[in-house]
Parts: sequence; C-alpha cells; structure tokens
Amino acid sequence: MRTLTSTLTSAQKTGESMLCKIVLTSGANSYTYGIDTTNVLLRLSHPETPWSQTAKVTIENNDNTLTALSLEGYQGVISYGFNTSAGDEYSATAPLKVKGHELISSGGELSCLLDLYGLPDQLGDDHASTAFSMESSDPRTVKTLITAILGATLAPYSHCTAITATYDSEDSLIDVFKPADFFRIGIGKTRLACLKELLSYTKCVGIFKADGQYHIFSPTVSGTTYDYEYNDTDLAANHTFFSKVYRNRLVLPNKITVKSSADHTTQYSGSATDATSYTLLPKENFIPMRVASSAQAQAIAEAMIQKLQVDHEKGNGYVPMNCGQEVYDYVKITDAVENDNRVGNVGYLTRLYD
Repeated sequence: MRTLTSTLTSAQKTGESMLCKIVLTSGANSYTYGIDTTNVLLRLSHPETPWSQTAKVTIENNDNTLTALSLEGYQGVISYGFNTSAGDEYSATAPLKVKGHELISSGGELSCLLDLYGLPDQLGDDHASTAFSMESSDPRTVKTLITAILGATLAPYSHCTAITATYDSEDSLIDVFKPADFFRIGIGKTRLACLKELLSYTKCVGIFKADGQYHIFSPTVSGTTYDYEYNDTDLAANHTFFSKVYRNRLVLPNKITVKSSADHTTQYSGSATDATSYTLLPKENFIPMRVASSAQAQAIAEAMIQKLQVDHEKGNGYVPMNCGQEVYDYVKITDAVENDNRVGNVGYLTRLYD
C-alpha cells in the first residue's frame, strides 16, 4: 500500500472531486494530460497483476496537437488523486512505456489512444543472449541471482537495462537457498521467466513501484492488521464499496513435495499441504531440487503452498478509487448487508477513469 497523506486518505473515502493525470517524458520533452489540461484526459483503463502493468489512455485531440507528436517510447507516469483540504493531491503509480500511439477520428471528434506497458512486461521482452548454468556447488542464493539478473550483471542479460532490486523484507529462504545446478537459463529465456522461477522458491513476492525499482517483500497473508479496509457502514468514516463477490475455490494442487533428485548423494524431502482442499480433492505435485536439508525442502514446499493459497481467487470488490492500492495488499471488505466480510491479498486490480 502506497503511503498517502491523511488529507488524501480522507478525501478519497467520499469518492468526490477525483483527479487523474498522465505525465509523458522523453529526454527534455514533457507533456501532461489531465482533467483540466487543454487536451483533456478522457478515459483510462489501468490493470495491474503481479506480472503485468499496462494502461490504455484516451486523450482529446480536437486541436490536432497530438497528431504532430510521436509519443512511442515515451515514459508515462499515471497519478490518481483528489481535491482535498490541502489542495490537489496525487499519488503516482509505477512508470510505463508508450508502445502504441493511435489517432482516432470518429463522429466529428478527434482523440488519441496511447497503449502503454510496464516494467514487468518489458522484462518479458528481455531475452537471454547466451546460455547459463551453475555447478552443484555454486554458492549464489536466490537473492544474489535476482539482483544480478535485474541489475544486468549476469552474462545472458548484460545487454539489458539495469533495474534496481530493493528488498523491503525477506523470508528465511531468499538469501539462504541456493538453487545451484537446478537453475538454468537457455538462450532466449526472458528475465521475467527467471524472476518468476526464482521467487517461486520463496514466500517473497515483488512489484514495481513509482520509483521504478522492483520491491521484493514477504507479504502479510493472515491476521487482523490490514493494509486497507473497505466498509459499507458509516460512510463518513469508511471507504465504502459498490459491489463485492464472495467466492470459494479449491487450492490446486494442494500438496507440494520437494525432494532431492535420485542421483543426489544424500536424500532430503519435505512437504506442505492445504488441508481443506486436500481433503475435498487431493492433488499433489512433486518437485525435484538440490536442497541442503529436509527442513529446507519443507520450507520451500510451504512457500509454494502459500503462493497457491494467496493466488487462488476468494472474491473481488468494486470500490471508489483508492489512490494507494497495490497488488499483494492485505485487505478486508466488510459487508453489512450480507453480514459478512472477506479478507485476502489483492491478486489483481484495474483502475478506471472516465
């Protein structure tokens, strides 16, 4: 959850006087489009998942100003805000890149549609130039490898743009577990695929934030301390919601066993189970890995089960704009009408402005 000022937090609960803007920059060139600019920002769709950040932004172009611009490759930063007692306040989201600039003439009106994509999507376009493999005794941990891959210091990705990995919090595995000879990079494998694989061994997750850095942390997945709460009672004090969907689904697979390969000198094994789903429909997965002990194998299995539990859909909500909401936030929605609540981590979000 991005930190917001108290005045912005208070203002967004009313849902009134919402603000939205996009700032496009390339070198010394900069263009801003919002609700009060000459070329008005008409509408916007801005979805985010753990592995993707994209946006489609439509800007009024009746004066043909945007027709003369070539905005492909520009960096775009979308900010959301409200007019508060302190004035206009905004909260910026992670930077995107313009990959498409579309000019539209319809019904006597001109507009410009920008298609933008984020840093995780750009990692999916970064392909390994050479193969990479490690010996069984390689001492590099998951954390070391992630830092090198994002920092473009690992040989297959030395041609890529360096990105800073910031470790906001860590679990017990990320800087201890050494994937060694079980982690390989073939020619053409993307940085995004490497990131997904390495983080899958741990309880840690990551998202790109407004500073353009990849923030890695161990998310809150239980308890009664929430990143944010929505509640349809006492609307003057709470951030309400428009609708809520309650969903029950099985966790699949629901038992993970991590064990040494048959050719390893010493055999280790550990497993973790989602008990409720396993009782209803047992589905298991077996993952060979070079582990240092049975305790480490169990810790990795528990991390994998936790990821599956966080990722399986428990429901969704449609709420007035929350300027600070982020993927993986641990939230609670209290529904007085149905007399229940729903608690979980945000697996995806889509911001809409029109």
